Amino acid sequence: MKRASAYLLQSLVPLGAVAITVVLCLFTVRGQEADQAAMVAMGQSSNRVVGLGSYLGTTFVPAASVLVVAASVVFALVRRRVGQAAAAALLFAGSAVTSQLLKNEVLARPALLSDAGWYGNSLPSGHVSLAVAAACAVVFVLPRGPKLVAAPVVAAGALLAGVGIIAAGWHRPSDVVAATLLVGCWCSISAGVVGLASQLNPNRRVIVAPGAARAAPAAAALLLVGSAVSAVALALGYAASTWSTVSSVALMAVTVVLTSLAAAAISSDGRVFRV
Repeated sequence: MKRASAYLLQSLVPLGAVAITVVLCLFTVRGQEADQAAMVAMGQSSNRVVGLGSYLGTTFVPAASVLVVAASVVFALVRRRVGQAAAAALLFAGSAVTSQLLKNEVLARPALLSDAGWYGNSLPSGHVSLAVAAACAVVFVLPRGPKLVAAPVVAAGALLAGVGIIAAGWHRPSDVVAATLLVGCWCSISAGVVGLASQLNPNRRVIVAPGAARAAPAAAALLLVGSAVSAVALALGYAASTWSTVSSVALMAVTVVLTSLAAAAISSDGRVFRV
């Protein structure tokens, strides 16, 4: 019960970073200016990789993400890892629904600039939520050995889609980090829910986890804190006018990769999941 409760409390770390990102990037003039300028700068890039990311991100992310998660859930069920299957499905659905509710129903982008064109709110990015959540779902269902290898690989794919969507003018950098943080939040929530459900199972067998699995909660907490710090650093850089396009991309990359690694650590917890 304590382990599950700890994961639920841990979800507040990325959620707090989302709140800071919203305040600094959505409700300050400097934040809006920097966020808009970074999007324009990325949109002017002639890099072929960015162009590929733009095409893939704007065309294939929703359908591909659903297919990837469905395959991940089936894979986990074939391996009789019901907890991992449930967690993967929950984190994907939760991330997708939360991002849409925040973007379309809760948050509004105030018109603080006079020459930035369209002012509709785009935070958080629904496309990036799907891409990062699908990446974390893959990591959740893999056996312990391949998790750490797969995490940065799938994170790179999600990051490519995120940068490409910014270059296409669909989203700003703060949208990407906020979406990623929401996925990190749902990774912790899903582990907490599965942990609580397993505690209520009268036929539950207590599993003595190996050393690596016992260290998983602490590793996950550190990785989620690192992801949150990276996202907040981006927002603070915008607010202080110390940002650059390179630093924006670098901090987005750190946020996405650390969130994927946190998913690997969470799903390696042998006290919650059968790994």
